[in-house]
Amino acid sequence: NKALFAKNNIRIIVSNEQSLAIANNKGELYNHLKNNQIPTPKFSIATTYQEYKNAANPYLASNETFIIKPCVANGSRGFRIVTDDVEESDLLFNYKPNSTYIKPEKLNDILQSDPFPPLLVSEYMPGAEYTIDCLIVEGVIKFIIPRLRKTMNNGISVAGTIEQNVEIIKYCEAILNSLDLEGPIGIQVKYDASGKPLLLEINPRIQGTTVALCGAGLNMAAIAVQPNMVSDTKNINDYPIRWGTKFIRHYTELYY
Repeated sequence: NKALFAKNNIRIIVSNEQSLAIANNKGELYNHLKNNQIPTPKFSIATTYQEYKNAANPYLASNETFIIKPCVANGSRGFRIVTDDVEESDLLFNYKPNSTYIKPEKLNDILQSDPFPPLLVSEYMPGAEYTIDCLIVEGVIKFIIPRLRKTMNNGISVAGTIEQNVEIIKYCEAILNSLDLEGPIGIQVKYDASGKPLLLEINPRIQGTTVALCGAGLNMAAIAVQPNMVSDTKNINDYPIRWGTKFIRHYTELYY
């Protein structure tokens, strides 16, 4: 119905259906990037237990940590770090119940017992993690703003830094140029063991912590609905952004 809105001069901030289908499916997305010669983590897609075993065996044979996550999921649902380096007693007594670590034997039991959705089986990347707030206006990339995720709580950034990381900006620009996305877009990347930033996932929407950019002088939500605010900009991030701004999110009390 996007065309119907356009006929009535109503601008809809949404990507086309085909691009959303790729961005929202990690398996489709990784394959799309691979086909476009854009670097990704090492990965396989498993739809059966045997396919999972085939994908996991190289990591298990070399005692390497790896990760699994459903191709279609959000909010860290189904995400696990698979490793033998964490003991069950350690998980029980030293980690909160929402720990994402799991031992290979326990994961085997689960995947053999019940059907499971298509899984992305991928290398574990131990480096710094970033969320990148992007804005695309009528096909033109206006912003690619990396945010270092310094502290997280249940997958939500609660402390971080707005960084002018050129390496990440160029990497995300290549990803966005390969897709036909529109509006606010979130990209998550992490540094691998060799020091390269590689994709975790794309969330084709505004992010939960995008509001932190206001502290750096950029109200991305306002610009998304009033793109005339950046109609004269010629380059990506052509805006007075206060790079290096740090933020902390915390609970506060209201009494009534």
